[in-house]
Amino acid sequence: MRGPIVLDPKLLSARDIIDRACHEARCSREEMLGNDRSRWLAWPRQDLMLALRERGLSYPKIARLLGDRDHTTIMHGVRKAKARRLCTSSQPVEIKGCGFDDEYVEFLHDMVKLEGAQLMESA
Repeated sequence: MRGPIVLDPKLLSARDIIDRACHEARCSREEMLGNDRSRWLAWPRQDLMLALRERGLSYPKIARLLGDRDHTTIMHGVRKAKARRLCTSSQPVEIKGCGFDDEYVEFLHDMVKLEGAQLMESA
């Protein structure tokens, strides 16, 4: 499995980000915006949600762009993409302000120990 889709979201429009994510995931726009929950599509779709969120788009706006999903689906996808990024990072990653509750932060610490990454909790 390839790594997360890494884009500079400040330089691209939402449409460009979606097109680039489709290219990186080697899937069509219809597949990316569709309902298939297969990991090979779900993970790149979640990375796309995070890239759009980092560009400053609201959860409801992202939900509309990605096939009229519920905004809570986008919130979940963003959290999953952030968690994967944390667990695969070789650099220390800031977790404060990520929207993770204490139990989830503890889970991330356990996962990170297995993966060898580092978390920073200082503000």
